[in-house]
Amino acid sequence: MSSYRDSAPLYDMFPATVGADPAGTAPTPGPRPTPTPPPVPRPVPHPGPPPRAGDAGQRA
Repeated sequence: MSSYRDSAPLYDMFPATVGADPAGTAPTPGPRPTPTPPPVPRPVPHPGPPPRAGDAGQRA
């Protein structure tokens, strides 16, 4: 049975590929900097005509 001996080099080449980095090539996971959110645009008041005293439709 030489199946284990044939597959042994594969395990040596890839010791633990899931979640491990024996060579140290991957950047170490640290606290990720929180991205600054884009500024929220403030609602611009509609530049309409000023409400008149006698106009009931534009009175708040």
